[in-house]
Amino acid sequence: MMLFGRYSPEIVSLIHKLLRPGDVAIDVGAQIGYVTALLAKQVGPSGRVYSFEPDPNALARLRQTVAGNEHDWVTIFPMAASDREGELTFNVSPQLGWSTAVANTHHVDMSEVKVPTARIDDLVKQDKLKGPVRFVKIDVEGFEAAVLDGMQQLLVRDKPHVLLEVNPMMLKPLGLTPKDVLDRVTPHGYRL
Repeated sequence: MMLFGRYSPEIVSLIHKLLRPGDVAIDVGAQIGYVTALLAKQVGPSGRVYSFEPDPNALARLRQTVAGNEHDWVTIFPMAASDREGELTFNVSPQLGWSTAVANTHHVDMSEVKVPTARIDDLVKQDKLKGPVRFVKIDVEGFEAAVLDGMQQLLVRDKPHVLLEVNPMMLKPLGLTPKDVLDRVTPHGYRL
């Protein structure tokens, strides 16, 4: 489905509508790189894509996707975007796409690994992530609030379009609701 552009056609359509050559985009929870590749193709070599992926299994495939498409304008951050710099215990699933920084979920057969974390706002200050950012996709299996907390200054400064997956079941172990996640963007004038 991905090869023929039939996977998540609504995302494909949105990317084509919102991004132009030369734009900057961020893919948080890049997994194997499907959205990263779409973003890179849309912004072209004059643009930039920054992809975050902490799952070591998905990360290997993300690197293959970027290299195989010769998308030299993609920067891969092998870490979890978060609300703090440091390290966290990451739960790796045997099923690609189900790994998460959230513990005690309904998923089984998870193995724990330590992964580095960084705030997107800090990466901007360190000049490791250059903007202005036009588009951000966040799909992090329940860890969305922490990602958004770590990029509040970017949301205010650049006002990027944000494509955000919100999964109530994955938020529950953290004591969060979808409203808690959305409350991180609505104060900045975002419309849902």
